[in-house]
Amino acid sequence: MKQKIPFFSILFFCLPMLLVAQKGSVSGYITDSLNVPVSYATVAVFDLRDSSIVNFGLSDDGGGFELKSLPPGIPLRLLVSHVLYHPSVKNFRLDSAENKKLDTLMVSAKDNQLTETVITWEAPPIVVRNDTIEFNADAFIGRPGSAVEELLKRIPGVEIGEDGQITYNGRNVSKITIDSKQFFGDDPVILMKNIPAKAIQKVQITEEKDERGRATETGDVSINLTLKHWAKKSHFGKAYAGYGTDQRYESGVMWNFLRDTLQISLVGYGNNLSQSGFSYSELYRMGGYNRSGVNYISFSDNSMSINGASFGGGKGITESGGGGFNLNYDIPRKWSVSTSYFLGLSRTSYEQVRNSQRNFGDTILSTGTINTEFANNNSHSFNAKFRWTPDTINMFTWRPNLAINGGKEDNELQNNNSYSYLASQTLIGNQLDNTINGIDAGSNFNWDMSLKKWEYEVFSEQIYKDESGLGVNRIRIESFTDTATYSESNYQERELESKGMVFNNYAVIRYKVNDSLSFRFSPSINHTNAFKRVMVYEQDSTLSEDVLLPGLSTRFQEKRSSYSAKFSLSKRVGKSRFYAGMSVHHADLELDNELSQSSVDRIFSYPELNLSYTRRSPTSYMDIDYSYSMELPNSTQLIDLVDNSDPNSIRTGNPCLNPEKYHELSTWARMGNSAGTHSLQWNARASVTRNGIINENFFDESGRSVTRPVNLAPHELKTYIGTGFNFTFSKESSKKWKHTPGLHVWGNMSQSWQYLNFSSYPFVSYNLSPGISYGIIKKDYFDARVSYRPSFSNSQTLGLSGPIINRYVSLSAELWWAPFEKYWIEAKGTHTRQTSSNPGVDPREFTLVNVAFTRLILKDNRGQLRLSVFDLLNQNRAISQYATGNYVETSISNAVTRYVMLSFVYNYNSFQKKGRQQRGFSFW
Repeated sequence: MKQKIPFFSILFFCLPMLLVAQKGSVSGYITDSLNVPVSYATVAVFDLRDSSIVNFGLSDDGGGFELKSLPPGIPLRLLVSHVLYHPSVKNFRLDSAENKKLDTLMVSAKDNQLTETVITWEAPPIVVRNDTIEFNADAFIGRPGSAVEELLKRIPGVEIGEDGQITYNGRNVSKITIDSKQFFGDDPVILMKNIPAKAIQKVQITEEKDERGRATETGDVSINLTLKHWAKKSHFGKAYAGYGTDQRYESGVMWNFLRDTLQISLVGYGNNLSQSGFSYSELYRMGGYNRSGVNYISFSDNSMSINGASFGGGKGITESGGGGFNLNYDIPRKWSVSTSYFLGLSRTSYEQVRNSQRNFGDTILSTGTINTEFANNNSHSFNAKFRWTPDTINMFTWRPNLAINGGKEDNELQNNNSYSYLASQTLIGNQLDNTINGIDAGSNFNWDMSLKKWEYEVFSEQIYKDESGLGVNRIRIESFTDTATYSESNYQERELESKGMVFNNYAVIRYKVNDSLSFRFSPSINHTNAFKRVMVYEQDSTLSEDVLLPGLSTRFQEKRSSYSAKFSLSKRVGKSRFYAGMSVHHADLELDNELSQSSVDRIFSYPELNLSYTRRSPTSYMDIDYSYSMELPNSTQLIDLVDNSDPNSIRTGNPCLNPEKYHELSTWARMGNSAGTHSLQWNARASVTRNGIINENFFDESGRSVTRPVNLAPHELKTYIGTGFNFTFSKESSKKWKHTPGLHVWGNMSQSWQYLNFSSYPFVSYNLSPGISYGIIKKDYFDARVSYRPSFSNSQTLGLSGPIINRYVSLSAELWWAPFEKYWIEAKGTHTRQTSSNPGVDPREFTLVNVAFTRLILKDNRGQLRLSVFDLLNQNRAISQYATGNYVETSISNAVTRYVMLSFVYNYNSFQKKGRQQRGFSFW
């Protein structure tokens, strides 16, 4: 019996492959009534049991066709259709894995008489029109109530990967549109899960085209879904609200209305959980930003802002809220308009305790810092986009934007400095209160013209900034020794005014020699005119009047003009593309500080070079790039302005800085299969920087530092080498269980320099971060994922300290389980441990666990009643430890800790889609 086990195991694993291999085929010829071969006719085979399509193809120039991978033993129907001929139908069955040859199929030509023709079975499921393959959606709809996602999976050649990536016959699907309108951006997840398949009339697959309907050269394809007439008006979205212990709350609403060419999105939220009301992907896909456009986005301290509008989140304990709208309308006469407005409000309470040590070789500077911040901020953001496409040659776009920001910040900072060789300590504290208001306005205009051989583009941008504020800085310095005590206090008033105008203009001229060779020339002109005034006053000895402090004040004027010209060529050979570009830059810079009577007049002229090689196939991609560039120092680095907002760390400028010279070689590759079951991504980058700009630090006996940017010496290079890969695999078993193991490894090494107290020291660093992950999924029932990610770093400042070895380990697990039809259980846990060879860093270890229980309620499962527990073990702390070179820092700050919350979520969809609602959004 023991000897039979291996045999049955092998049979068990091989049997599915044997069954798959037992497929048959059908072949034949198609002619008309005159026995002339009919080419480019659509030939499709259906399963007669459920009318689902099995395979399809086109007849060749001789009228011949062959369809493979047909299942034996079931009734099949073959349908021949052509725009010039009446359809022809033939039923057949394959008794085994045979190649069945059919008799010649004859089709009759359509006449021009206005007679009614009735097709009693079905309309042609597949029609080929020039470069477009058109599928009749009704022929591919599966179970009642299915969504677009399931419809696309039934289209022959379409594959949807675990990450939502869609391919057609191995080629990437770049976008999905509705009636040729891109309502949901490049990520079609919302579309596929919210629109029912029965609302789709046709699925059209064509070569990727740009905004004016011209084919691109990427090799990608696009999918257009045409809606049935009754489905051209709809709305969908979600609303949620919750309240919990410690007076924690959350609420939000996102509503979308679609009507033919009009899309309106309303967004609102509020919470005191220090998190954004919605994720970026939700705002981009469902909030309308995919069409109105994202000019810039920033993430900082767990907060997020888009186009200058804050969407919540922040450090410490942050309460935030806001609301706005996004409107997109394609007007007749080839106009499209997009507008958006958002109001964001936030209130932050932040407390941080930080301890650091800096090794100077013969002594150690220890600094203890207590930082307390209270801030109230508000922001208004308005953005618009107007586009006119009068014909297939010209396109005009105008984008105005306006952001108004205001806020009040109270910041109290206390630093306690002490050296290991001195029996003394220095206490440096300050309280900085600021009230700041600002306006950012701008617009850009773009004209794009495309002819058969020539392409032209003109771009012009204008940016205006105006910021003003008032502040008070209370500074106190105390030094203690065994024999004496010294104290000093200052009361400073600060006035801030900053204005600026920026003009950016460029043009592009592209000449297309043929389909594989093109040349490109692009000149640009940019101007900046900025003014900044910071006036710092201190009360005189009689406390009767304020005295200007010229050393800490500035009246600063910046004028910058830059000119560039870039020439490039692109050559395509088969699946490969070669690119070479060279540019010449010239910049004039005038900086003037009237109060300190210091000025900087600099002229920079330099070339830049870029070379690249790209190879693309349906299942792989490779890119190799080399670039030589220069990075100019900015105005704050060049002008000698003193900033003592933090009296423990004073910053100055350096008018003698030179540009950095940067060489980089990088490569990126991706390999996979057409089914999307496995993917390998690999990248590597190496760079060398000459004249690198770093900060030189000087520490006095009180522990205060003065920081000044400097260029590295000619023999001192900054180098970097890094490489890594990521491998994912997906395997689905016979019982619909999907397994997704993954492996990734990343490592790098770098060398830089530290300038400390007029001496230079080499700094080297090595990092290695491997990781493994595994997931097991059964749709609508079970989803579990676990990952293990250790990382190691080794850094040293040669001549000052020994090597510092840091170890960081993260083990995380996520679970979603629906044991019953209307019940969900969710859990997410992360265990983190950090250790270091430096004795100044204590081992840190904590576990964060979140759990939730959800009950589906209301008609069509539209409602969710949810009980969640955040930080079940009450271990959440904002702890940060940083050890590198000769510096060690440990900090801990306040954060949201354990709470229990009861929430209600309502998903609404005018399509009345039944079935289990998707989870849709993340609570953590």
